[in-house]
Amino acid sequence: MPIIHHQELASKRGYFSKVISRDIVNASVGAEAFTVWEQTIPSDGYISAHYHDIEEALIILSGQLHFSIENKEHILKPNSTVFIPPKALHHAQNLGKEPVHLIAILESSSPKVIYPNGKPSPVDWDAVEGKS
Repeated sequence: MPIIHHQELASKRGYFSKVISRDIVNASVGAEAFTVWEQTIPSDGYISAHYHDIEEALIILSGQLHFSIENKEHILKPNSTVFIPPKALHHAQNLGKEPVHLIAILESSSPKVIYPNGKPSPVDWDAVEGKS
């Protein structure tokens, strides 16, 4: 039974979404049935429109997230969870000044992200961080 210390894991910048993620639980630690991601969405950050063939839950730990699922808009606040059914198109944006911190749980140890209109444009992190 591995004990996972989040702060010891490398974080990675999103390629198609302006989000910083850590893979907490997945097949690499022996999980066979689910994945856990820790994600931080910076101010003006976003998760591009996508869906999965599996269930997902997002647990909001801090910040406020503008969240859309199947064309219904919601504001998610800390200590709230959203259940996302398979194939439900969803996306999110942080419209606040504080980062949004969340945990995503998906029912596969190697979940696929499906973009309905083809892959979105990659995030230009240098421009985002003022390094252009």
